[in-house]
Amino acid sequence: MTKAVIDDGPVGSLLRQAEYPLRRPAHLHLMVKALGFEMITTHIYDGSDQQSARIPFSA
Repeated sequence: MTKAVIDDGPVGSLLRQAEYPLRRPAHLHLMVKALGFEMITTHIYDGSDQQSARIPFSA
């Protein structure tokens, strides 16, 4: 399931001008922590979501 990106105001205008898709592909956010290490937050995209191919950082 994709999620809408806020498309009103100056950010939406900029995204449309850049022809950036206004839907985010399906993904999970993960927070990982272990004793003695800093916590990190990351995400994993679902490769089967066709929307993934339209975002530049998924290539």
